[in-house]
Amino acid sequence: MGDHPVKRKLRNDILPYFATAKRLRRQWFYVSHVVFGYATDLLIALSAVGVGWPAVSTILMNQQEKNSPPGSLAAAMASVPEYMAYPFGMLLILWIVWRVVFNREDGQKKAVLAKSFTLAMHQAEARLPRILGDPNPMPAITKLYEEILWPTVDRGIQEGAWPWFPIAPEVDKEVEQQLDAICQKYESQWAQVDSPGQRSAPTTGGHHE
Repeated sequence: MGDHPVKRKLRNDILPYFATAKRLRRQWFYVSHVVFGYATDLLIALSAVGVGWPAVSTILMNQQEKNSPPGSLAAAMASVPEYMAYPFGMLLILWIVWRVVFNREDGQKKAVLAKSFTLAMHQAEARLPRILGDPNPMPAITKLYEEILWPTVDRGIQEGAWPWFPIAPEVDKEVEQQLDAICQKYESQWAQVDSPGQRSAPTTGGHHE
């Protein structure tokens, strides 16, 4: 006897997207977005209370505007102790290069979209328990895929914020573990189907209109 159609649908079209979406926050553009945001806010706050190097804060604040030129490296170096000049200079150059790449590759836009996609997938996954508790969950699962999952992934691919086509390659083990847990809890509640037409078999003692 083969797998239940609901189980196949979950394995092929639902759970892989949930597992893949969880990897969005590990992508370079999302990590960069978080690092730049926290670092800039921290340095601005420190400068506001007279801590840190104002020139560095100025450089970072200038870079918050995508098209504005970076601050003066010479001005920043002038406020650095001599013994720290070389390592600080290298760190600052790397920071500026990283920021330029982030801007040129639309990192901000991709990170915001990735956050939105992660939330959409999380909300969809939260609906699964209610859907899977139905004796015939296939219509609701199909609707979830067609109205939420695939449109989200399709837009992500078009915008470059979903860097897989369309599933991350290393999710199989995670999907099978989640699928096993789901089937142990819900599969006994699903109506049996006839293999040729995959039609729901009538339950004993019941009458379907």
